[in-house]
Amino acid sequence: MGATLARRRSAERPERTGYEISKQDAAASQLATAIWLWANSWDPVSVHVLASAAAEVVGVLRRTNGTPPVESEILSSLASEFDEVFEDYLKTSFNFMKHGARDPSAKLRFNPNESEWVIYHACVDYLATFEVAPPEASLFLVYMTDHWPWL
Repeated sequence: MGATLARRRSAERPERTGYEISKQDAAASQLATAIWLWANSWDPVSVHVLASAAAEVVGVLRRTNGTPPVESEILSSLASEFDEVFEDYLKTSFNFMKHGARDPSAKLRFNPNESEWVIYHACVDYLATFEVAPPEASLFLVYMTDHWPWL
């Protein structure tokens, strides 16, 4: 999907004509771009924001279809005292990065390794929702299962 949008961008000159995209297109493009940036060790903040945005879109689509996103499955498997801690862990960095109006002088200790897990959740949810994933997502899942065999 991401490559399709990139080709469409250059062929149709969207700044002049515009074009329609679906939520699936948006999530695929965000996810593919996040993975590409991550694989090339470029801009960890953009990686995190793009992956989190894709995960959010796909999570909403899964909930709409009556299926909980991966994040919900993980939360339900944790003891109740860890639910809030884990949910905060998953969302704190993304919320900090996307909400500029909240406390403009605030700082965050960001661990770029969080992004691998956000990308992983987005890939799994995307694949479960649409039964096909962008090639970058498929390769990323292979990478993760190679590095984390217990997944």
